[in-house]
Amino acid sequence: MLTNDLRYLSDKYLHVEKLLNQSMTELYAPTSILGTWLRSKNVVLKLNDMVFLHGGLHPELVDKSLSLADINQLFRLYLSEKSLSEVDKNIAEYLHGIDGPIWYRGYFNEEQPIGFAKLIAHFNVSKFIVGHTSQEQIETRYKDKVIAIDSSIKYGNNGEILLIEGDKFYRGLLNGQKIQLL
Repeated sequence: MLTNDLRYLSDKYLHVEKLLNQSMTELYAPTSILGTWLRSKNVVLKLNDMVFLHGGLHPELVDKSLSLADINQLFRLYLSEKSLSEVDKNIAEYLHGIDGPIWYRGYFNEEQPIGFAKLIAHFNVSKFIVGHTSQEQIETRYKDKVIAIDSSIKYGNNGEILLIEGDKFYRGLLNGQKIQLL
């Protein structure tokens, strides 16, 4: 919505537009409170040795020699439509594309992506915690290096949350039950 891509807009947001008498474009505009706040946030967050993001990071990012700070900065600059050098603009457009942190779904192939181990080493992390690709429940992939947390709660019938307590990971169920994940 921050780039006015409304292809996946749920009916409930159309209802919000009517209630607030404002379009999604207006609600998420660079000058709106919500739009300004969201544009100030990181797209990738590293906590301890885990990276949290919506989609994922394509292994070819290693070849671009970007740090997580670089990714966040270029992603934000592109959203704010600040002038970027041609090189930075190309990288920023890449980050907003299908292999960028919002849209990448490569962790959900049967085979571990080529270069995945280099990606883990480059960012010095043990895990990627990602959403974006709906599963029936929270699950792990590639020997617990990826934790997929989109448990289809958006459909309203089920859903889970990831609970992290120290070095233990749990699936939190709607009924309040906790099931150890790792």
